[in-house]
Amino acid sequence: MSEYQLWVIFDYECWKCHKKLKVALNVSRTLDDYFSNDEIGGGGGGRMFSDESIDPDIRKVLESHGCHLDIMYSKTVGGSYMANFCPYCNSIQGEYFLRDLYMELIYTGPLEYLLFKDRELIMSINADSLEDMRKKLNEYRNSN
Repeated sequence: MSEYQLWVIFDYECWKCHKKLKVALNVSRTLDDYFSNDEIGGGGGGRMFSDESIDPDIRKVLESHGCHLDIMYSKTVGGSYMANFCPYCNSIQGEYFLRDLYMELIYTGPLEYLLFKDRELIMSINADSLEDMRKKLNEYRNSN
């Protein structure tokens, strides 16, 4: 069975230095409701951050799209984990705030979604809304 992961990339303003940067989130779990009878969305776990590193192939693609990711220490969490960070001031961009903005952007866009199958990028989707992304993923699912 293939493992799918869906990542979203969007613009973000660093909380500390206020410079613009790109961030990435693994949103695979958000697809479960829409594709419950399909394997898309089954492999990502719905969280970006963990004690483990991102698969090196996926990380390379995310970084080629302008994201900055590394294992970093957080005082708030009290430990180290894989996180988005600001390349200008090296500050962690907290998952809670990223997810909060993502939940707003799914209605207004723009968002870039990257669909991976077995760690290989198979589709890049620029979407103005969650509905737009769902439509494009349905087209992909129906063509395969």
